[in-house]
Amino acid sequence: MKKYIAKSFLVVIAFLMSTVAFAQGDFGGDPADTNPTDEPAAPISDYIWVLAIIGLVYVFYKMKNRFQVAK
Repeated sequence: MKKYIAKSFLVVIAFLMSTVAFAQGDFGGDPADTNPTDEPAAPISDYIWVLAIIGLVYVFYKMKNRFQVAK
């Protein structure tokens, strides 16, 4: 029972720490600044087809290895 409580506690702490780590907000700055000089967001859809091909090749490779071991 003691191990179960310790593992549960660690899971809760890990969850809370990751939530805090990824939190975003406005922490100060000049409220009168209406034109921030932030960089534009990176485009994600330019090479999505490359990621899809790599993903499919990886799936076929893993499935091929899985069925070769089963024989």
